[in-house]
Amino acid sequence: LGWLVSSLELLGSPGGFVRSVGDGVRDLVQLPYQGLSQGPGSFLTGLGGGTSSLLRHISAGVLTSLSHFAESAARNLDNLSLDEQHAAQQQRMRRRGASEIG
Repeated sequence: LGWLVSSLELLGSPGGFVRSVGDGVRDLVQLPYQGLSQGPGSFLTGLGGGTSSLLRHISAGVLTSLSHFAESAARNLDNLSLDEQHAAQQQRMRRRGASEIG
């Protein structure tokens, strides 16, 4: 049941967000730890790299979740419009993909 809740696009893909942040936290711990055996300079380099990775992963997770949420909200609003022709047209556009639009 947990996998179902975490994959709901309406919530913005929380499973993907948690996975992305987890990767960043892993780098934040692992990179300085690896540098620790090579000296203080490598530790600080690892700390900087780990911090940078965490920030990148958090940003990517937030933006991906917002994108999935917006896509889901648009799809639901199309369905709530009760205009079957409009909903069908929007569905066709989504199937074609962004490369064919415009």
